[in-house]
Amino acid sequence: MSKKLIITEEEKLRIKKLYSLSEQEFNPLEIVLKTAMKKLEDLQSGKVDSEGEMDSTDETSSEETEYTKSASGDDFYDITKKVIDNFEGGYWNPECAKFPGSKHPEKTGMYGKSSETMFGLDREAGDIENVSSDGKRFFEVIDNEKKKAGSMENFCKKWVWNYRGGETKNQLTDLAVKTMKSLFDKNVRSYLSDKAKKVVESSRPLLLHFSYATWNGPGFFKDFAKSINKAIDEGKSEKDLIKIAKSDRDRRFGGGSWAKANEKVKSLIDKESQNIS
Repeated sequence: MSKKLIITEEEKLRIKKLYSLSEQEFNPLEIVLKTAMKKLEDLQSGKVDSEGEMDSTDETSSEETEYTKSASGDDFYDITKKVIDNFEGGYWNPECAKFPGSKHPEKTGMYGKSSETMFGLDREAGDIENVSSDGKRFFEVIDNEKKKAGSMENFCKKWVWNYRGGETKNQLTDLAVKTMKSLFDKNVRSYLSDKAKKVVESSRPLLLHFSYATWNGPGFFKDFAKSINKAIDEGKSEKDLIKIAKSDRDRRFGGGSWAKANEKVKSLIDKESQNIS
């Protein structure tokens, strides 16, 4: 014995709205058949699972699933803090060099073109105070310490060469990361393709590579980005991209006085790569 199909007026209105039907066109049995066929098509295409739930995989995200998402939106801070802790020196000020106890090198040789510097942020050469409000506050913190000391000599005796800020270290680190994020974002917009940007920002090893490239300078960032853009267009895997990143660093920093530091950078990239499948 067949069962009578009963559809309430509310359901009827909802179905008509969904399918843009007029009263004359409305046929409950036809709608049921259309809905069943649509569900079968979705099941076959993978849009829904066997329980009828929508597949959460975005059809447009296939390019992203080729790479292990080892980084999230919050990882820039963590990665860049590691760059500061492992690769960037503490305080240097040529004004302190005249006070012997401070141990600050004079403004010659490798320091010849530099100015007051902390965590690799060069106040004048890098125009840090004009990068962002965070860059300005960064050096305001140091200037306040000078005022507290009462004299430049007293300040330099405490803020000796490579001093890392003491009680101000955490605040300075936070401001340094935020300042470098502004420069990083500018470089990303200028040199990384949209596709490469997504890959780099989802990969901790590549994020470290390009975070440190922000300290290396725009020319290095552009050079490294060119290699990664090309490799991603060619469909290279994340492991391949990491190899390319390290090879680029060897090419630019593998010899001379930078060689030892370069090995340290590559070692940290390898450490961040341990969970890449």
